Amino acid sequence: MKKEWVSLSNVGKMMYENNMEKWIMKDISFNLHEKEIIAIVGPSGTGKTMLLRMLAGLETISEGKITFFVSSTTVSDLVSMVFHDFALVPWLSVEENIGLAVEHIAIDKEEKKRRVKKYIEMLGLEGYEKSQPFELSRGLKQKVGVARALAVEPLILLMDEPFVNLDPLTAHAMRDELLALWDDKEFPTNSILMTSHSIEEAVYMADKIIIMDGKPGKIKRMVDINLERPRDMKSSKFEKHVSRVYELLVG
Repeated sequence: MKKEWVSLSNVGKMMYENNMEKWIMKDISFNLHEKEIIAIVGPSGTGKTMLLRMLAGLETISEGKITFFVSSTTVSDLVSMVFHDFALVPWLSVEENIGLAVEHIAIDKEEKKRRVKKYIEMLGLEGYEKSQPFELSRGLKQKVGVARALAVEPLILLMDEPFVNLDPLTAHAMRDELLALWDDKEFPTNSILMTSHSIEEAVYMADKIIIMDGKPGKIKRMVDINLERPRDMKSSKFEKHVSRVYELLVG
């Protein structure tokens, strides 16, 4: 039986808008297990990004509970996040942007340098170490974002629509590259939780899909994707899963 890394129990998020309470999401409950990729899909405004931010410790929860089943001093030692808008510091080089991720970690300077080098190599960024973000393509910028997140060597990798700002060919190549790394023994992350507006992407990447809907956002359905990898997007089995998720989403 797979280990549970994190459990969400009746989690909700409330914010104030014009001095009035506004619930972004309510009653969110699910578990993330080892070696599992979960994709969250749903309309805009259902709290998908907010959910990731709460797991990353970037937002507080208003009700419910998030429990990590592993000992650690801080959430930042367990979780790291890849943003859809790259979120790179524009005046820093590639290696400096990646190095930012390990500044807070209690490891020596040599280990920090080793990690930066390791994830530059893992993401195929050799030769771009001294480049600044404005010199990079969108695909390379997102590779830097992924390398920076992995340099923390998190148990759980959070990805907020990581491929939405890439052209279709680059996005597909990066999905395949990430899935190839997922099977690499050197890949540090044990579980992935991602958001997506693409049903095809979710079915291609995930072992399980969480469908959110409503305002406030709630879990409408959870769907297991029982397809072996690598997945053929043109196969009848793949298309059947896509159709099922689409029907549940709009139905």
